[in-house]
Amino acid sequence: MIKIDYIIPVYNESKVVKRALDVLAKQTMKDSLHITLVNDCSPNTDCNYQDIIDEYSDKLNIRVIKTPENIGTGMARQFGIDNTSNEYIMSQDDDDILASDDVIERFVNKIEEADENVRSIVGGWKEVLSDGTILSEQSGKHLCTCIVRLVYRSLLDEYNIRFDSDMSMVFEDKNFGMKFSYILNNYGYTELDIEYNHYIYIRDNSFSTTNNIGVYKTDLYHAVNLFKSYEFRKEQGEDAESLWGVLNSAFELSFFSIIRNISNIEVTKHDLEILRKEMEDNYEYLNGEYEIQKDSIIYTLQKRELLNNVDDNYEIFISNPLSLIDALMEKIVNK
Repeated sequence: MIKIDYIIPVYNESKVVKRALDVLAKQTMKDSLHITLVNDCSPNTDCNYQDIIDEYSDKLNIRVIKTPENIGTGMARQFGIDNTSNEYIMSQDDDDILASDDVIERFVNKIEEADENVRSIVGGWKEVLSDGTILSEQSGKHLCTCIVRLVYRSLLDEYNIRFDSDMSMVFEDKNFGMKFSYILNNYGYTELDIEYNHYIYIRDNSFSTTNNIGVYKTDLYHAVNLFKSYEFRKEQGEDAESLWGVLNSAFELSFFSIIRNISNIEVTKHDLEILRKEMEDNYEYLNGEYEIQKDSIIYTLQKRELLNNVDDNYEIFISNPLSLIDALMEKIVNK
């Protein structure tokens, strides 16, 4: 039987991860899953999630491990990888869910048909509201992220692909995904696509990191420039042009994640000026991504009342991301 280490960092109250586990417990091939909850020293539970283990141990192969200290989502995933051993690895966030009961079966079927060059199987994602409204969705084959992928442990071990402690709280999945995708695309490996948007991000839940002000204290300037001057380029000794194509697919999503979460960052006007310049320099490439994410961006800004005139200017904002940044800059002129 194919065995998949399924890693879920947990930091919220026990009730949050139950929705994800309820879906996993209904999977048609749940016996392939070895679920590891990684308790990142959560202050929200004093029982190390033992209540969850007790409730689901007769439904799922599940255990909990605890990090020695709070290390952030990315390094919690790494802690899970380091403390498991099966050939295949998947991961999800504790407040998201899979889209249907046959997701794992779809991945297992792809594993069984894969040849020796395959080192990844990818799906896609939907970003939805709790009432089912879809804000955006996209195939995972164009994303640099660990969330929508089943990855082969052998590739991680061979090239020492790991999460980065310096970016463990924000964009940690894309940071990891850039490394993974770079190796995959430049060293002769391939990935298969299950051609199904299987992962559901639930945007309007209070436990999402996108609603956590503390998480988004990361300096915007640092985040933007980290993706441009990525140290992995130097480590691999590859030319910048070759790497930039891979980095851009991660950068485009990070760019719009920053816009979506701008109200949660101690952002200055200077930061937005930098962001706008990056948008101008990469407009042709980034504009396509804006088409995919525009409804999600507008929804978030409208909900947080960051831009009170969103309704009056909706058509302008959804047609031109530069005008959106200009409007944001007007909002923070006092900085």
